Amino acid sequence: MLRTSIPYGSPIRVARRSLSPLIVLSVDE
Repeated sequence: MLRTSIPYGSPIRVARRSLSPLIVLSVDE
C-alpha cells in the first residue's frame, strides 16, 4: 500500500498543479 501511494502521490500532485490553472480559467470564463 505504501509503495503504491508514494509513486502515485507524486504524479497526482503534479497533475493537480497543472489542472489547477485550467480549472480556474474554466471557472473564470
